[in-house]
Amino acid sequence: MSDETQSSIRPHRGVFVFTFGILSFIGGLFAIIFGPIAWISGRRDLKAMDAGVMDHEGRALTQTGYLLGMIMTLFWTLLLILGLVGLGIVLIVGTYSTSHFYEDDYGYETSDEAYGSGYDSYYDDDASSVMDMSGEDEMGMVEEAPMELESFEGFDDSTPLGSALRKATELHAEGMGNGFNPEYDKFVQSGDILLSLVETYGKAELENYPVELQTFLYNAACAYSLDGNVEKALTAYKLSVEFGWADFAHTAQDSDLENLRESDAYQQYQGQLALLALAKARAWAESELEKGTSFAFDVELTSVSDAPVKLSDHAGKVVIVDFWGTWCPPCRAEVPSFIRLQKRYGEKGFQMIGLNYEGDNSEADAEKVRDFIKSENINYPCALGDDATQQQVPELDSYPTTLFIDKSGKVRLKLVGLHSYERLAAVVETLMAE
Repeated sequence: MSDETQSSIRPHRGVFVFTFGILSFIGGLFAIIFGPIAWISGRRDLKAMDAGVMDHEGRALTQTGYLLGMIMTLFWTLLLILGLVGLGIVLIVGTYSTSHFYEDDYGYETSDEAYGSGYDSYYDDDASSVMDMSGEDEMGMVEEAPMELESFEGFDDSTPLGSALRKATELHAEGMGNGFNPEYDKFVQSGDILLSLVETYGKAELENYPVELQTFLYNAACAYSLDGNVEKALTAYKLSVEFGWADFAHTAQDSDLENLRESDAYQQYQGQLALLALAKARAWAESELEKGTSFAFDVELTSVSDAPVKLSDHAGKVVIVDFWGTWCPPCRAEVPSFIRLQKRYGEKGFQMIGLNYEGDNSEADAEKVRDFIKSENINYPCALGDDATQQQVPELDSYPTTLFIDKSGKVRLKLVGLHSYERLAAVVETLMAE
């Protein structure tokens, strides 16, 4: 299954939290057990003293113990009630948030976590070529969220086309099963229907329906490839790309498509895919830069190697400033792309800068970053970021967050989450060409 493509929290101090949790648990346990004992026995003894059944020796201690027992019992009972109420709220909110779905541009139900953060997804028309959001199982096929076509507004299955699409969707869902034991024959049946529909009605007509055609056709291509039907697999795969499939990195390593990839026809098509990916990345970059917002920003820190890191030292260059942490999986996944950018464009007027947020900016954090730099052969400066630098960026609440700065020193674009090398390079090239 996939990793999250953005992280919005810093690493917590597990030992610290665990220790205080244990201490509070032990203290609370003693209080909740012995508090009522002191309260009840103290009250009994005080009544006995007042009735003359028991002498008054030690009354002050008894009175104090009684009051403490009563207070601690009431205090921990109140905390217990509040804790249970809080737990109930968390469970209700958590259940709602994980089951809350909305319709994307296709009308396909997609979780908030997948689309609400501004990063790439398998099910986005311009999907990232680095990470999947909905998931990939051990066999390489693409998983998707369950859907009910009845919930789609405007889906009319009373027509022959609509009815056939429903049948293709049901077959694909049966093929997915629980995601662990796919039935590829169902993918074949679903794919056969879709290929026939495209031939009969054309692509434009099918695009009017809220169905994840790129996913269905991709999995059909996998099934055809496994059956050795390379020609049909290529046809289905080409259509999946035309309907929006763009994760070519996934295609390159999917074991289901091994037969397809070995064919001469696919090798020829691969060159077309590279050009297509480049064209889409450039179009995406131009669109993002056009709607990007700017804000005042500067960096003046010291790298973990004790060298100055100043934005002003790179005047006239295109600069990327990456807010990240070694603890953040999508941040680490994006580092190879930044290394590649620095290597390719570093002598052409580009500079990459990493600002690390590891926890408390201690020497231990700096050493952690130095170790990571060494292990990954990072070829650009990294500094421990501070609050002042972070506060310059509006709504910086997730990692990685990447700023693109043009030759004049102006912030032109802020990206959140993991993005493909092709997209990052397209933005850099566009700014360098200005």
